[in-house]
Amino acid sequence: MAELAALEAFLAGNGPLFGGDRLSATDCLPAPRLYHARVALKHFQGFEFPAEMTALAEYAAAIEARPEWRATVYPPEAIVRGWKPKYDASRKK
Repeated sequence: MAELAALEAFLAGNGPLFGGDRLSATDCLPAPRLYHARVALKHFQGFEFPAEMTALAEYAAAIEARPEWRATVYPPEAIVRGWKPKYDASRKK
């Protein structure tokens, strides 16, 4: 949660994207990871990012509105299918 809080604080003062209003190369790493985290954590753990983290929600909305994102994003079902073996393996330990 500390990492999410730090990201929230940065975006709240600089967002909605890492480059302000412009998509930048910096967005290319966290955007898909946050998407995977949101989808997989909700599916497997019932966890959702806290509603008070509005800058993170605005970040996700800004990214997901981009035509580049819409042209390349995997549907949630594919994310869950991809993470399921890792989740199942972690439960066996």
